[in-house]
Order: sequence, then C-alpha cells, then structure tokens
Amino acid sequence: MARNEEKANAMLNRFIEMEKRQQQGPKRRMPRNPQDCRNLKQAEKWREVLVRKISKKVTEIHKETLSEFRIRSLNDEINYLIRKKIDWEERIMELGGTNYLEVLFKDSNERKKIIQEKKVYKYFGTSRKLEGTKMFLENEKITSKISNVNTNLRERVNYQYYGFSNEQDQELEKEEKIVENIGRLQILFEKQETISF
Repeated sequence: MARNEEKANAMLNRFIEMEKRQQQGPKRRMPRNPQDCRNLKQAEKWREVLVRKISKKVTEIHKETLSEFRIRSLNDEINYLIRKKIDWEERIMELGGTNYLEVLFKDSNERKKIIQEKKVYKYFGTSRKLEGTKMFLENEKITSKISNVNTNLRERVNYQYYGFSNEQDQELEKEEKIVENIGRLQILFEKQETISF
C-alpha cells in the first residue's frame, strides 16, 4: 500500500485538489481600509466575519483559567476588532446598505456615543477583574462624574457671559470713553504736579 505522502503527490489527487480550489475561487483577504471595498455584499460579508471573531474572543476572555498576559492581549484584540467593525458599518452606510447603528439605537445621542467609542478602550470579561483595570475603572467613574458637572456648567454659560451681546455695546463704549478720558486727565495732572516742583 502507498503511503499518505505518495497518495497526496499522485497526479490524480493533485488534479482533484486544483479543481476544488478553482471552483471555490481564490481566498480573499479583508482589505485593511474599508474604503477600498466597492461592493456592498463584500462589505456586509467582512462585517459578519468581524462579528464572528468578536463573539469568539469575548467568549474566550470569560474563561478564568487564562493567564494575565493572554487576557490583556485578548482584550486588545477585541477593542481593535470593534473599531474595525464600526469602520465597516460606516462604509456599509456609505454604499447604501443597512445603518446598523440606527437599527440598534433609535436615540441619536446613543448613536453618537457608539461612533465616539472607536476612541474609547473597553474592558471585557475577566480583564475587569485585573488589579490595574479595577483601579482605572474606579478613577474613570470619578472623572466621568466631574466631566458631567463641567458639561452642565458649559451649557449654562451663554454668549452674554463672554460679552458678545450687541444690546449693551453702545452703552459700554460710552462708559469706556468716559473712563479713558478720566484716566488721561489724571495722568496729565500727575505729570504737571511732578514738573511744577
């Protein structure tokens, strides 16, 4: 009997493998830049591939037996894939496809938050239990409360606070001229007093 290597190298077996590859077509790689994709179906396909990868990695990161290094690298990979998925969703919208953010969230504020989340780093599964991330998440909660207070203050401050109102400009100009003239007269008076001695 022939060995497996000999079977694989047999001319008929190589021909059959070549036929299979030709029927399947060449394996395509995902474009690095979603803007390179011109076909809506291809863009949808790559988004689905990313969703599958994300779900696999999220289920894997929930395992408590993983090492700290593996947890951190998985978390980095998940965040990277989420950013790529959002890029592909934006490209799908540009090509006239489904607006996934609109389907998920009816509120436009939530959509804006999701789009801004490309810049935000999230922690999944057991990565939240790591000591460094616990401290970071607690600090993040405190800073988010402070930033909410700051945004409320900024909302209350209007253009009049900065002096951009047109109603009082004429009155202010008159008062400023009077004060300037008084200041000039005081300076002249002081100079005359110093010269006279």
